[in-house]
Amino acid sequence: MSAMTYKEKRELRRAAMAPQLADIIEGFIVGSCFLYLVVGIFYWWITGEMLVKW
Repeated sequence: MSAMTYKEKRELRRAAMAPQLADIIEGFIVGSCFLYLVVGIFYWWITGEMLVKW
């Protein structure tokens, strides 16, 4: 019978856990910022106009 180390047990527990709310929120914020930048750059590239004027 092989004994698992603490780190191996911890990795298995983390893999079995559902994504935490903070991870979901952080992913949404990062993803939406990335999409905003990509859409803004493509819009500027195609039309020559800025979507948002500061």
